[in-house]
Amino acid sequence: MTSRYLTRKAGMFFLLTVYFAVIAVRYAEPILDGDLFWHLAYAQQMFDHHTLVPNATLYSWTPVNGRMIYCAWLSELAFFGLWKMLGMIGVFALRYAIIIAITGLFWTIIHRARFTTCPAALLAILMLAVTAYPGSMQKPELFSLLFYHTTLSCYFRAKLASHASENPLPWLYAIPFIMLIWANAHGAHVLLAPFLIATAAGEVLNWRFSSKIGFSGRHLAHLLCAWALCAIAICLTPYGISYPLQNLHELSAWGKNRPDGIWNTSNLPIYSSGVLHPLSQAQVFAALAVLVIGMFIVIARQREVRARVDYALALSLIVFLPISVLIGRASYLWPALSCYSIVFLTFLAQQKHFPNGQPSLLSFSRWRIGQVFATLAFIFVSLCTGYDVYARPQAGSWLGFGIGYCNPVQESEYLAKANLGPRYYNTFDSGGYLLWRLYPQYQVMVDPRSFPYLDWFQDQYNFAYGTNFAEFLARYPADLAIIDLKKFYCWRNFIRANDWHILFYGPTAAIFARGLAFKDRRVEKAVELQNLRNAETAFSVYDFSVVVGDYETTWRILAQLETTLIWQADKTLLKRAQTYRSAHIALSHGDYDEANWLFSLVLRNGVVADRDQLILTLLRSRQRLLDQGNKEAAQTIASGLARLALPNVPEH
Repeated sequence: MTSRYLTRKAGMFFLLTVYFAVIAVRYAEPILDGDLFWHLAYAQQMFDHHTLVPNATLYSWTPVNGRMIYCAWLSELAFFGLWKMLGMIGVFALRYAIIIAITGLFWTIIHRARFTTCPAALLAILMLAVTAYPGSMQKPELFSLLFYHTTLSCYFRAKLASHASENPLPWLYAIPFIMLIWANAHGAHVLLAPFLIATAAGEVLNWRFSSKIGFSGRHLAHLLCAWALCAIAICLTPYGISYPLQNLHELSAWGKNRPDGIWNTSNLPIYSSGVLHPLSQAQVFAALAVLVIGMFIVIARQREVRARVDYALALSLIVFLPISVLIGRASYLWPALSCYSIVFLTFLAQQKHFPNGQPSLLSFSRWRIGQVFATLAFIFVSLCTGYDVYARPQAGSWLGFGIGYCNPVQESEYLAKANLGPRYYNTFDSGGYLLWRLYPQYQVMVDPRSFPYLDWFQDQYNFAYGTNFAEFLARYPADLAIIDLKKFYCWRNFIRANDWHILFYGPTAAIFARGLAFKDRRVEKAVELQNLRNAETAFSVYDFSVVVGDYETTWRILAQLETTLIWQADKTLLKRAQTYRSAHIALSHGDYDEANWLFSLVLRNGVVADRDQLILTLLRSRQRLLDQGNKEAAQTIASGLARLALPNVPEH
């Protein structure tokens, strides 16, 4: 073996090691989406009542309806079975298994296209694995990710088989079978419809204008037949034809008849935030678009007339682009199709120049330069991914496993022991876990399903954002509330209401009860507040503790943000919190001019308690009296300020 060969092998081994490390780290996160838990509740109901059609109206005390069909029984039972057998370890393992499966499917296409194992191939696999993240949440959507990639793999295997004069029919007819399973596992199977329509039209154009790229007439007829069978497959669910008719109505309206669309942040476009961050989705889309367009140009210039354009790929890429850009949860569709398309187009390009899949001697230097760039890009993507996981985790997340702060775990345990039910107010995001953990002891007001509550959606939306508090409580009476700390205006309404009293708060939510019996009860706190693992969560707890006057927790949280969470902490929010502490230090030292300036800064830039607003009002009154020369009145106010000063404010 030559030294060059050994060096190349060692380099590939290093890149493979980095690849598996990146995948292990990227998907090492807690359960962030509360949807998993209501799906588990549905599965428990199906298991107990021996039915595949769960009753959507069981879990809530507010008005609900079961008109909308939600068919995910297959994936719900799969998650439930894993949870029963292995606990949450099984759920986390399933996510890794599916990520490995989709990259394995992609690798079979790369191998079938006769590409060698090289940095460029590993870069393509890494990009596919990283861009799969939006579809990898632990819920039925995870199966949509798998079935989508399986469909892409079958389609491209069929195209490669056709080029090799092999039989593509098994791959084409596998797709209706995949669709049959998919339709019973998750509603995102409807997103495959644009792909099927685009590829059907494109393959007809290929047959007419690019016959050396497309299928033969006989195979094209089978493709159209297989695609038609997909339409039949989606009718084979417990709901029959009613299910596809409902989906068709939803697609035709494009969500206009769903008022809950404004609530779900996963439906936001990819350019709504973080566009300038390295390796943002917008940047990834732009890079892939450049590569795809470049490959189409290469093919058009190098190949003969009837093999210059693959219309099926062009149309499907065009159709999927706006869907993936405008709907965040579908943003994995276009990058995956782009990766497959780049491999196939490269296969077409190399057929002319490298029939054996290897570069010629004349182009070897260019090939090596390309591999060097691919290696550098691979390292860049790996470093950016690792940095994002460590320093920019999702809300409520951390590097590791468990149940994320988006789900009120500690708060639910308090309610389970307190037995204060059965009705409580809650907000949309935390309802999934509450439903799973506390039913039938308690019933939720709402939960992330959203579709049972569409008849009064605007009421709950206004309640969550604090605009119709008294009216809402009168219309939907309850004596208990568990409110997410992110919903500032909602929980502030409960704090300011004289007949509501705080009982407990944790990293996710605060619990309130109505009535004099709870007025003097000691407020309890979750132990986990002493060691939080997410900066965004810590800031929410910090704001709440400030408003309720729990300054011991306030300073403890600030200390965590300045030490263990400093890499995650938003610098502007951290500076605001430090300014607030400095304001109280100045007040306790009697430096009222400094305190006036600092409290004014905080009041303009963040959450403050009513007590702090009173302090600032007194500071400004004192300054105004001094400016008027009334020192005696100013001193009287200063005495009042001294009584409002906090004891034991930490100096740093």
